[in-house]
Amino acid sequence: MTNRCISGVGPARLATDAPVPDVLVTARVVHVGRTSVVLRTADGTLVPVTSAAHGLVPGGVCLAAAAGDPGPALRAVAGAAPNRDLWLTSLQGAPRVDLVVPKGAVDAGAARALLTGALVAASSGGGRGVMDPGPARRGARTLVGAAAGDDPRGVRAVLHRLVGVGPGSTPSGDDAVVGVLAGLDRRDDAAAARAGAAIRRVLPAVLHRTTSLSRHALAAALRGQVAERVQLLVAATADAALVPGALTSARTWGASSGLDLAAGVGAGALGDAAAAHPPARPADERRRTA
Repeated sequence: MTNRCISGVGPARLATDAPVPDVLVTARVVHVGRTSVVLRTADGTLVPVTSAAHGLVPGGVCLAAAAGDPGPALRAVAGAAPNRDLWLTSLQGAPRVDLVVPKGAVDAGAARALLTGALVAASSGGGRGVMDPGPARRGARTLVGAAAGDDPRGVRAVLHRLVGVGPGSTPSGDDAVVGVLAGLDRRDDAAAARAGAAIRRVLPAVLHRTTSLSRHALAAALRGQVAERVQLLVAATADAALVPGALTSARTWGASSGLDLAAGVGAGALGDAAAAHPPARPADERRRTA
C-alpha cells in the first residue's frame, strides 16, 4: 500500500540530521497527525515528515505544498512506505537546514511579553485537571529558577512534574521544557549556559516518562536543535513588536503546544528573572479587581 500523501511529493527540505534518502524510502509510517506523519527507519530512527505550513523539525523532512494547494493535510496509512522513485527524485539534492538555536540579542520586555501572553492564555482557557496547560507553563518559570540557582535536586523535581505530563503526543510539560532550553540557548551569557547545562544533566534520565514523539523533540533540544516553529518564538524574544504575531501563530499549533512552547521560550530567555515573574490573571479578572 502506498502512502497517499508522500507518494506525490514535491520539493523538500531536510534537517541536517535527517537520514539519507536511500534510508528514508525504506521507512514505514508509524504515526499520523493533522499536519505531519512520522516514519520509522529500519534502525528505529523516527523521522517526522511535515507540511510546508507546519515547517521543518529536527531529524525531519518538510514537503513543499502542492501547486494550487496552500497547505495540504498529510494523509497516510500506518505501515505504508513512500513511493521509492518519486521520493528519490524529490529528496536527492534537497537542501539541508541547520536547526540549532542561534545565539542572539534578547530584549527582556519582549521575553516577558511572550511569557505573560502564554500565562494569560492558560489562565483564561478554562482547562481543568490534566487538560489544563497552566501548571506546565508556570512550571517553565520554576524550572528556570531551579536551574539558575544551581539546584540539581530542584531541577530533577521540576522535570518529574513536567516530562510526560499533559495530553497529546507531545504533552504540555514536554513542550515547556523544549521551550526553556531554546530560550536559554538563545542567550550568549555564562548564566544561561550554566542553567542549560543543569537541565541537560538531568533530562536524559527522565525521557522514558514520555511518548516516543516527545522524546524525539526533547532529545533534539538536548542537542540545541528545535523546530522552525520554535525558532520563530525564539526570534520574537529580540523584538517586542514580533511578540503579538508570534503568539497569534502559536495559538494554532496543536491543542496547546504553541503556547506551551512560548511560555518555555519566554521563561528561558528571561532567565532567573522569570522565576520572580508574578502569575498572570485573565483580563476580565483584572478588570473586576481594578
